Amino acid sequence: MSQKISESIVKECKRYITKESADLTSIQEFWTELQNSEFDAPPDWSYIFQKVYIHACLLGYRTVAEWLKKEFESKANQMDIIAYRQTYSYGEVLLRKKEKPNEF
Repeated sequence: MSQKISESIVKECKRYITKESADLTSIQEFWTELQNSEFDAPPDWSYIFQKVYIHACLLGYRTVAEWLKKEFESKANQMDIIAYRQTYSYGEVLLRKKEKPNEF
């Protein structure tokens, strides 16, 4: 059940990050609303972070990606932070590729 909740949260977050725009303020408000919500089964916040972070990086939104990274690191346990550090490296590659496509 929590996997379905996590998937629906990821889809909703991605609606705030499109090719046309990414409104950081709206994403932050939605994220705060999510954090204050009660769920029957807790969503997998690490999974949600990973999917939304990579989506932001793929579209080249560095400010959104950096905010998500700070938000994740402030709330995640040390094991999750270590486990997801590969995601940071991959995200950086995607962001650089989007910023300077001719160098790759």
